[in-house]
Amino acid sequence: MDFLKRCLSRRDLLRSTLALSASTLFAGPAGRVHSLLAAYRGAPSVDASETLAPRERLLFDFGWKFLPGHGSDPRRDLGLGMGQGDFAKTGEFKFALEKFDDSKWRPLNLPHDWAIELPFINDDELQGHGYKPLGRRYPENSVGWYRRVFDIPREDASRRVVLEFDGAFRSALVFLNGFFKGRNDNGYAPFRFDLTDFLNYGGKNCVVVRMDASFGDGWFYEGAGIYRHVWLAKTDALHLGHWDSYVRQALSKQGNSAGVLTLGTTVQNQGQQPETCRVRWQIFDQAGKVVASAEAPPQSLAPDGSATFASSANLTNPTLWSPETPNLYSAVVTLESAGKPRDAERVRFGVRTIAWDADQGFFLNGRPVKIKGTCNHQDHAGVGAALPDRLQWYRLAVLKDMGGNAVRTSHNMPTPEWVEACDRMGMMMMCETRLMSSSAEGMAQLELMVKRYRNSPSIILWSMGNEE
Repeated sequence: MDFLKRCLSRRDLLRSTLALSASTLFAGPAGRVHSLLAAYRGAPSVDASETLAPRERLLFDFGWKFLPGHGSDPRRDLGLGMGQGDFAKTGEFKFALEKFDDSKWRPLNLPHDWAIELPFINDDELQGHGYKPLGRRYPENSVGWYRRVFDIPREDASRRVVLEFDGAFRSALVFLNGFFKGRNDNGYAPFRFDLTDFLNYGGKNCVVVRMDASFGDGWFYEGAGIYRHVWLAKTDALHLGHWDSYVRQALSKQGNSAGVLTLGTTVQNQGQQPETCRVRWQIFDQAGKVVASAEAPPQSLAPDGSATFASSANLTNPTLWSPETPNLYSAVVTLESAGKPRDAERVRFGVRTIAWDADQGFFLNGRPVKIKGTCNHQDHAGVGAALPDRLQWYRLAVLKDMGGNAVRTSHNMPTPEWVEACDRMGMMMMCETRLMSSSAEGMAQLELMVKRYRNSPSIILWSMGNEE
């Protein structure tokens, strides 16, 4: 517990990823772990994304306020459900208006897990969930409200503005400027809401999120609240699709002297006029040198239309990704119209081959590799589910120092920071979804997970609800 006592505040930890060395953040005897972490001192923090101009993706973690709600008494839950006519008309949720009095709400920053703040109780029904009083039998602890007031510049009126959640536990109701925006009932998959039509451009805006942790998704500690990062993304009306860019690679049969990259993406036109556009790719090696390029022929998109763009590029003498040498490339995808960039993003990937043989086992880059892995729940002792980014890297460094070369994301879609750390530090991954079901929701969660992380070289296995 001495480690936890020495921790900085969550906000400081989030901001310090680039500024502080591992030995500053984690004093102690594990010198090998600290040395390993020090090699990744320049790794991206939460403040560094893959976003490129003219797109903006702003960290939305700071400046929130929090108020405990109630799962059964609307008088202690901002009056929601008092007369059962809450959703009868639009724009009438007063708690989501800028002028609402939130002076009694507690200021905090995200990520946040209010379950870790609750006392331990002697209730054997909650053994798997850390003896924390959450659920329908504890309605006074199972609901929480988050609220933030923010500005939107007037010049953003021609852009699409989207609020993105990396994950929140569990049932979320999202309100903006008095309007109900939507709900999300999954505790681990990312979700997003387009705010464009509801914003006050050039003025104040208010977003409110009601989280309800009355029901759980698993048989283990899951926390409660907005426990992952939140982002505000701004794009042109003509833009690249969300997580639609991919890079697939294939090495020549003559060895690793050449590779072919298959490149693809989707473009959406949410404007009111037809658009003619094209997509370009530039491939960068780990040192930042351009090693390949490609482009797709122009296409015309009708208003509210979309189109797929594809091309390929040759990669000479690629450096391969492995646990020992986690070499990464990046593809800069640029959408152009009338000779001007309208959107862009960076997709990181690795070049490697995997193969499975019933008699000889697993092969990475043509060589047999023994998988030495651990199963990893997302929470951390004393911190709960809302882990600072640097702690993700620290945990992975400890596992590597133990001799591990693989992890499994028990039992849910992982945080982006955990996957990125595996890509960069050289840890193979079995990426696991939470809901094992052929229902529309179950298949949507599986598709979203694969789409979100398909470019990550660390992932060698996809898992559907293991242990169900």
